[in-house]
Amino acid sequence: MKFKYSRGIQVVLILFIVVLLVTLLPKFFLTIKTAVAPNPSGLGAETHSTKVKLPDPEPETDIFTPIRQQYDKSAHNQSLKVLNEQKQTPGNHVTDSCYQCHSYEYGIALDNNKPPIQSLTTSITCGTCHTFDAKGYIALRNASNPTELCSTCHVATDIKPGMAAHNSQSNMFKGTGAIGIPTMPDNRYTEGISCADCHMTNQNHTFVAIIPSQAIKDKVITSCYLCHATEDEQEFANHVDQIQTDFKDQTKTFDDRLANIRKKLDSSKSAPNYNQAKQLLDIVITNLSFVENDKSWGVHNLNYTKTILEDIDNKLALAEQLIN
Repeated sequence: MKFKYSRGIQVVLILFIVVLLVTLLPKFFLTIKTAVAPNPSGLGAETHSTKVKLPDPEPETDIFTPIRQQYDKSAHNQSLKVLNEQKQTPGNHVTDSCYQCHSYEYGIALDNNKPPIQSLTTSITCGTCHTFDAKGYIALRNASNPTELCSTCHVATDIKPGMAAHNSQSNMFKGTGAIGIPTMPDNRYTEGISCADCHMTNQNHTFVAIIPSQAIKDKVITSCYLCHATEDEQEFANHVDQIQTDFKDQTKTFDDRLANIRKKLDSSKSAPNYNQAKQLLDIVITNLSFVENDKSWGVHNLNYTKTILEDIDNKLALAEQLIN
């Protein structure tokens, strides 16, 4: 016996299907729109990520208040102020090109149309790392490789003996750039772990990596959990602290030795070994600044940091022999 639907049930089924279509189709087309939303600004590197729609109502102000509060505490928020203050100190090496990374307005402007330095008011902002469109879609610039996005500014360039290497974080992570040291990329870099994986734990927009001992103190997740989740928390924290302390102590010792050798060298410019000793010291000056201005004290690349410091120790010893 065939089951026959009553007319009432048929009407209910038809209405249900209509409501279902009306509910789901807009979401389906929004998903397609979200995935292919354009970047009308045309600024920055190519964007590959799926766009993320900000919540309704359309964004105006304080949509992401917690992120804004985090950003306010970040070094990015102070980048222009810090550079301007440094520019006022005697013997500074600030040039207009420094504003490329310290000011959003300057960095985003075309090379042939840079704004006057005195007119700059904006530090690194959301737009430095993200693209936006009029409807609130946001995306990370060069989302397929966040490390390269960070490397546009956190990189030491034109490294020469005798000159300080600034912002050497990406150099250290990639294991390249120190004078006379073979390329030695960190395993995390070769495995595709990005700067953001460690410096934006839980989307943290202060960009401060949380070392294990700090995580224990503040009762939060450490930036190291991605690779070291199975480690004993306190033992691992002690291990990381010891590594950083040892490197800091070592560089302080090298700074003192370097200062003593330079003092002796300045008083013996006619000595037969002067040029050889000076060449050694110039490399030491640059490579020591390479480690110190990386500021991770081994965390970005343990083996590369060790190798650089061992080479510095050897060169200082040789220079000391040459001048004594």
